[in-house]
Amino acid sequence: QFGHIAALEYRALGITTALSPQVDLGTEPRWYRIAYVFSESPALTTDMARAYIDGFQTSTGKDNIKEGWGYKSVNAMVKHWPGGGPEEGGRDAHWAMGKFAVYPGNNLKTHLQPFTEGAFKLNGGTKEASAVMPYYTISYNQDTKNGENVGNGFSKFLITDLLRKKYGYDGVV
Repeated sequence: QFGHIAALEYRALGITTALSPQVDLGTEPRWYRIAYVFSESPALTTDMARAYIDGFQTSTGKDNIKEGWGYKSVNAMVKHWPGGGPEEGGRDAHWAMGKFAVYPGNNLKTHLQPFTEGAFKLNGGTKEASAVMPYYTISYNQDTKNGENVGNGFSKFLITDLLRKKYGYDGVV
């Protein structure tokens, strides 16, 4: 219900895209942004992401124009691909000192779950979050194909190989 109510408020103000939800897993307790995530639990965060995005994006009844999109829909920009929770030492990527996501125990797949099983598998007619925001970090040693340690938004491995090809995401990045 929250997503639907917030979408009505956004539309009343003329806002058509929400820079949310933040579906990062809160796995690093020292992380500056941990207060803004749903949980450290992949299952709970996945369920919350799906409900939140469905609420924002799905228009029903006479408000539905096509495939769940309509007059009361607000684009949801899910963030931060591929997960901003495993910040090295809790340092955040908004500052130069926090440039690496380290994925302890090589748990990248766990951090992807709220995206791949939640934001990209909606129950409503819109099917997936309309936009994805990559995180500002370098996902350290995750690109085993090209061997690049570059910012997530510039990573062919993370954006093209994983997000687009493996998980079939077709929205805005």
